[in-house]
Amino acid sequence: MPWTLRMLMSFTLAGVLFQYYVARKTIDSIETVTGWRRKRIRVGAMAVIFWLVLYPLLMLGGHFLRLGGLSRAFQESNMALDVLITYPFWMGMILAIQLTALLLLMDVLKLALYPLYRKHRSRWTRVQAWAVVALVLAGAVYVVARVYNDTFTLRTRETELRVANLPSELDGFRIVQIADLQADGRTGDGKLKPYIDRVNALRPDLILFGGDLVTSGIDYIEAGAAAIGRMQARHGIYACLGDH
Repeated sequence: MPWTLRMLMSFTLAGVLFQYYVARKTIDSIETVTGWRRKRIRVGAMAVIFWLVLYPLLMLGGHFLRLGGLSRAFQESNMALDVLITYPFWMGMILAIQLTALLLLMDVLKLALYPLYRKHRSRWTRVQAWAVVALVLAGAVYVVARVYNDTFTLRTRETELRVANLPSELDGFRIVQIADLQADGRTGDGKLKPYIDRVNALRPDLILFGGDLVTSGIDYIEAGAAAIGRMQARHGIYACLGDH
C-alpha cells in the first residue's frame, strides 16, 4: 500500500471517531429541537458521514481492485470529483475535529454545573440542543468560507534581524524565505502568478525555497521549476525541491 494511502487511511480512522461523536450529539439535538423520529435523523446522519468518507473508501477500493485510473482521476485536476468528493472529505474532517472540542467543552460545563443541570434538566437540554445545532451549521459555513479564503490568500511576515558585527555590505540584505509552491493540476498560473508577483514585489537580494515544489509525482516538476524561474533576486535562488 502506498505511503500516501496509508496516511490517508490512518487519518480517516482517527477522524471517523470525531465524526461519530459529533453525529451522536447532532442527532440528539435535532431530535430535541424538531421532534422528528430518531431513526429518520440517524439515517440522514449516516448518509452524510458515508458521503464525507467516500474519498478514502474509493481510494482504498481502487488500490485493492487495481483500478489505477480511479486513483489518477483523484490526483488530476477533476473539478467534479474535487467538489463532490475530495473537498467534502477534508472539510468534514476539519469541521468534526473543531466541533468535538466545543461539544466536549459543553459536556464538561454540564458536569461542573451538574446540580444546576439536574434542577433544570428539561430547559438545559433544549437550550443545549439549539446551541449544538447552531454550532454545527455555523461551523460548516465557517469551514467552507475559511478554506476558500485561505486558498486564495497570501500572507507575508517581515522580520528584521540585528546581527552583531555584520559586514556593512550585508546591511539591509533582504532574504525571502518561501515554501509550499505545490504545483499540480489544481494549481495553475492563476494561483501561481500572485505568489510570484508577491515575492518579486519584496525585491529580495536572496530567495530561499524550503520545499514542496510539487504536491506529488513528477508530472508538474517543470511547471514548478518554471514558476521559481520567474522569481527575481540579486543573488539568485537556493532551493530544496523535496519535502521541507
